[in-house]
Order: sequence, then C-alpha cells, then structure tokens
Amino acid sequence: MGEFCDEPWALTEVSRLRELRLVAVERRAQALLDLGRPQAVIADLEAETVASPLRERLWCLLALALYRTGRQADALAVVRNAGDTLTKELGVPCGPELRALEDDILRQVESLTPAPPSVVLESVEESSQVLVTPAPAQPAVRGREGVLGELVALAGSVARRGVGFAAVSGEPGIGKTFLLEALAAWCVDAGHVVGVGALSRPR
Repeated sequence: MGEFCDEPWALTEVSRLRELRLVAVERRAQALLDLGRPQAVIADLEAETVASPLRERLWCLLALALYRTGRQADALAVVRNAGDTLTKELGVPCGPELRALEDDILRQVESLTPAPPSVVLESVEESSQVLVTPAPAQPAVRGREGVLGELVALAGSVARRGVGFAAVSGEPGIGKTFLLEALAAWCVDAGHVVGVGALSRPR
C-alpha cells in the first residue's frame, strides 16, 4: 500500500485515524484517572505529549496525573512546558483549561484530588457485603459513581464466581459509553481481558 501514501485520500484517512487514536488515548487516560490510577497513565502520556506536543488535552491529563501522584512541581513544569511549546510553535498562549489547571495546582484546590466514594453492595448469592472504592470522579462521571461502583463490584465478583451480567441502558447522550469505557479501563488495569463487540438488530 506504500504507493498510495501520498494520495490525497490516503492522507485524509491517515489524519482521521490519527485523530481517533488520540481521542482514544485521552479517553483511556481520563478513565484511569477517574478510577484513581494516575500512575498507570504517566508513561503513556509523557510519550504522547512528545509525539503530539500541540495537543493541550494531553498536557492537561499528564499534569493532573503527576499532581495526583504527589508530584506537584513536576505537574507545574509540564503545564509551563506546554505553554512554552504552544507559544514557540504557534505563537499563541495556552488555552483556558491549561491556565485554570495551573492555577488550581498552585492553590492545591481540593477538587483536583476528590475523595473516592465508597459503595457498599449486598451480594445476591452471599450474605457478606462487598466494599468497593471507585476512583475520584471528574465532571464526566460525576453523579454516576454509584453505578460505576456497582459495575466494578460485579467485575470483581466474576473473578470469584466465574460469571456475571449487567445491562446499561438509557437515553442517547447520557454517558453510557463513557461509563463502560471507565469500567473497561478498570478491568484491563486489574489484569482482566476485555472483549468488545456489536450486535446488529434482527431483521
């Protein structure tokens, strides 16, 4: 396929696929941060910011991950490096999200490291209780901590009982996909194999 690499349609497709990949990287990193696993994303985000230095969202996620592992000075250095890079390459200052994050880090705003909510669930087949502590919630999952906790508990129980089922339903746009992405990220980080598939409607 090398003979097509310079064709306009091929360049457009390559650009589209690169964008999709970066979005997936960002969503995975956000999901792991939401699950309280900042250490798991630092190395990947460091590599991604080198490869895509003009993408502010990657810098924000990296700075937040560093801050949540107790590396405030490194987090501030990342924010300032991002600002210097954008100014040098594009001649523009960093955006409002990056500036707000820098200010929050300097002031050690409590919302940067919210306390993880605990969800106590009663096992259907056992009388013992299961205590689940999902990750600190960012705005994208705030308000759904209970549901995420139930799904995480179910995933954990599968390792013991071997089977479990859950159905997530609701109106379009309420965050079902992001919720399941957060669950999948937790499962992968916990060493589970995650399979994703699609079902077509019966005719």
